[in-house]
Amino acid sequence: MKKLFLLFPIVVLFLAVSKLDAQTTTITTSYSFTSNANNGILFNVQNTNSYPIIITDISSYFNIGGSNSIEVDYNPTPINSSGSTWTQGTIGAGYSGWVSGYTATISPTAGTVSSLSNNTMSITIPGNATYGICIAGNVTSGIGYSSAVASGITAFTANGVSIVTGDNIAWSVAALPSGGSSYPRGLVGSISYIAGAPPYPPLAGFSYDIFADTVWQNSPYIFVNTCNHGINYYWDVTSYSTTYGGTYTAYNPP
Repeated sequence: MKKLFLLFPIVVLFLAVSKLDAQTTTITTSYSFTSNANNGILFNVQNTNSYPIIITDISSYFNIGGSNSIEVDYNPTPINSSGSTWTQGTIGAGYSGWVSGYTATISPTAGTVSSLSNNTMSITIPGNATYGICIAGNVTSGIGYSSAVASGITAFTANGVSIVTGDNIAWSVAALPSGGSSYPRGLVGSISYIAGAPPYPPLAGFSYDIFADTVWQNSPYIFVNTCNHGINYYWDVTSYSTTYGGTYTAYNPP
């Protein structure tokens, strides 16, 4: 009888999380469209949290509608070129540390800010890291951006994550592979992200009243908000046991 009692909460847990998703945060720049002479735009994404985040979507203003083959690349080295001279080599997957993060052919409507992936992108930025991001299309002047970028560094921030642009960062790009082109230029759009699983030591065997808590899924992890205990945990469902053994990881959500 004891074994059946322990199994039942696990079943309830999996039924509950199958209907829940990780909370998405969207950061939007305040720029307006003013320029579109090239194919794309560069910016940095800074994660000051101690846990990773996963970029699930990027949106951009499109000056030209219709078919556009989009490439999103990322670089673990942040963009920090020297003033108005591009000094960080060729931009594009396989060049100068750039990695392909997402590709697709989309058909945005001209004059609108449109999603690049409809939340199917997955680019992980570790905790306390800043990555360079490039979005570009094969249609020249297709992606619109702003030339009204103030001097200094500008950060658009939510919950410890920032779109960072401005001095040494704010470049447009021609068709990839290429280098930085016009400067300064700013993203007219947004990024959306969810919290990734934090890389903390596991706390095995932690148990509590599962029925009093809330959960959401960020596969392969289940986030457990232990609202009655004042502590939050991730539960790695790949190593759960029927006695609540599992693997728990301490986490304070954004």
